[in-house]
Amino acid sequence: MKRNKTITIKTAIGSSQIKARVLDGGMLAIHPTMAGIGWTLTHIPTGLALGPRNITKEEVEACAARILATGVDLNFKSEAELNKRRKDKAKLKAAIYGTQKKKK
Repeated sequence: MKRNKTITIKTAIGSSQIKARVLDGGMLAIHPTMAGIGWTLTHIPTGLALGPRNITKEEVEACAARILATGVDLNFKSEAELNKRRKDKAKLKAAIYGTQKKKK
């Protein structure tokens, strides 16, 4: 379910409220960048976000769709927690960068 709302996200300098389209039960948010240049996708619990900061809304939406299609449980609280889930992290990286690992 997608819904628009004001959310609080973690940033490098603290936290900030921003209007966003929330996806996947509150795990992901599509919104304009804090700098106002382009769009980004933020993992709400950790504040991890896409870069570079000059990507279009359509590119962010496509990336979000790829991430959700992986089936990875996005309910993690820190980057360190994600790093322990190596297979999930690899799937997410492939989705973010639009690549698929070839099967042998």
